[in-house]
Amino acid sequence: YEAAMGGLADVDYANELGEKLGQSYALADYYDGRDYDLEDAMPSDRSISRMYDLDRMDETYEDQFIIEFKEGFREGYENAYEKSLFEPPRISMTQGLENGKSIGAAVGNSFAEKDYLMKNSMDYERDLLRDSEIIERYRLDLGTDEYKDAFVEGFRSEFYMSYNKA
Repeated sequence: YEAAMGGLADVDYANELGEKLGQSYALADYYDGRDYDLEDAMPSDRSISRMYDLDRMDETYEDQFIIEFKEGFREGYENAYEKSLFEPPRISMTQGLENGKSIGAAVGNSFAEKDYLMKNSMDYERDLLRDSEIIERYRLDLGTDEYKDAFVEGFRSEFYMSYNKA
């Protein structure tokens, strides 16, 4: 592509335009409930040529543009669809873990102090809530499964650490 332009191009228009259009098509497919289908989404050579008036350029340039456009489209489509599919659960899990750790640490510390003041033996298991109690107390059924599971794990691990440290 750059060779066809005599090496003067600073921007790889073909790849960049392909990537942006691929991202757009992937988001449309995902949010319309369609399965990942790169081959169906990929515009034909003729469509690409028409979209960008490539008939105004020489054939070598047009052919190279289409090749690079398709590479960019593939990359953009794959990345955008994958991100749309996996980013929400990843964020939910991360937030659930952080929130669970924060609350578990505070509760563990509180129970350790209570046990100490009441002259009870050190036994974090006596005070540790069951998973179902954590879920009920913090209304985790209102969130996603990823958030709930991560919250419970974060809560349990930090409860233990905080209790023993206090």
